[in-house]
Amino acid sequence: MHYEQLGYTDGVHGEGATMTTVLSLIFWDIVFMDGIMDTFWSPFQSQPLDLRWDNFYLNRKKEIDRRLEELSNWSDEVLCEKVENCWTAHVGETCVLTSWDLFKSVDHVKSLVTCIGGSVLAKILEKILKDHRHCRGGMPDLMVWNRKDKTFKFAEVKGPGDRLSHKQMLWLDFLLSVGVDAEVCHVQAVGARQLKRVNSSDTKT
Repeated sequence: MHYEQLGYTDGVHGEGATMTTVLSLIFWDIVFMDGIMDTFWSPFQSQPLDLRWDNFYLNRKKEIDRRLEELSNWSDEVLCEKVENCWTAHVGETCVLTSWDLFKSVDHVKSLVTCIGGSVLAKILEKILKDHRHCRGGMPDLMVWNRKDKTFKFAEVKGPGDRLSHKQMLWLDFLLSVGVDAEVCHVQAVGARQLKRVNSSDTKT
C-alpha cells in the first residue's frame, strides 16, 4: 500500500529469488551449458554441481563475460525478446535459480527488466554470477516498479527491533554504488495488538 501510494504500479516480494529468476532467464543456456567436467551427473539435475563454488564463473568466464557485455548494450526490445524466448522454452522446468510463480506472467517479468535496463542488470547479475554462494543471501525483500515511467526501487523491509544483517548492508551499499534506488523501509506496528503489548509491558512495570 505504501509504495502503491508513491506511484509504483507493480511489486514482487521475493528477496534474492527475484534477481536469480531474472538471471536464469538471461543466462539459462550458459548455466546449463555442456562440456564442463563433473557438473552434470544426471539429466534430472536442477543446477550444475559447481553453481555455489568459486569455479562456476571461472568455468564459464568467456561465455558469461560475453553475455554481460551484450546485456549491457541490449535495447528494451531485445531484452524482452530474450526473456520471452527463454520463458517460453523452459517455463515450468525445475531450476534452483528460477521461481516461476514469483511473477504473474512473462509480461510481468518483461515490465521489470525494461524498468531496470540492460546496463544496470548486467552489473547486478555480474555480482551474483561471480559469487553466487555468498551473494544469494541479503538481497532486499521487496522490489517495486512503475512500468509507465520506468522507475524502480529495492526496499529492505524491517519491523520494530529488526536490524540489517551484514549481507543486507553489503547489498544495499552495492546497489547504491551502481546508481540503483535502494532503501530500508521501517514498518511500525499499529492497532490493538500494539496496544496490548504496551499495556502488558506497563502492567509488569
